[in-house]
Amino acid sequence: MIEWGPESPGQNDEGLSASRGRHLDAVRSGGPRCHLAAMGATHEVTNQVPPLVGHDPVAGDAALAEACVRHADVATLDSLKALGALAGSEQAQEWGRLANEHPPCLRTHDRYGHRVDEVEFHPAWHDLLRTAVEHGLAGTPWRSPEPHAHVRRAVGYLGWTQVEMGHGCPVTMTYAAVPALRAAPSSRSGTSPASPRPPTSSASPSRPASAAWSPAWA
Repeated sequence: MIEWGPESPGQNDEGLSASRGRHLDAVRSGGPRCHLAAMGATHEVTNQVPPLVGHDPVAGDAALAEACVRHADVATLDSLKALGALAGSEQAQEWGRLANEHPPCLRTHDRYGHRVDEVEFHPAWHDLLRTAVEHGLAGTPWRSPEPHAHVRRAVGYLGWTQVEMGHGCPVTMTYAAVPALRAAPSSRSGTSPASPRPPTSSASPSRPASAAWSPAWA
């Protein structure tokens, strides 16, 4: 609260001038012009849970983890540890918050009036999309030799998009477009990945849990 001197709106012109004169004299003499009262804490929040960080939405989801092992194997679930840890981190949650605070913005013209038709994305959108692609959630399964690539992609997608759902749309469309493009070779124009390499035989030993996941196409 700012507390001024004795001047008040009800004073007449003569009183107002005198009051202003006293304030001016005080300023010239080094006196304070106003007093800023210290603001204390307004209230204490006690009914909110702390931020949910440091968890793994993939391995920590009992139903999702069990389904991954049932339809693939333990090694497939283990290959998603890094993605799960990132999805539960404070950094990833901040990306999600910023992406929602700053939705894509269409710029039809530049400042000189030229038509540009550009969509501006906040850097958080690029962080989210880059992570999804790097971890094989886009088109990778269609060319991967891994026997459970599609299961891995589905499980990873369900875990990662808990951070922010909006960027999951282009990721899903990239994944889903491949079979449609393959069904229409005349419209493919080299944009679809080549036919997938033969998958590893299900009878062969599973890859070790520490094996790195290397996306073949995204």
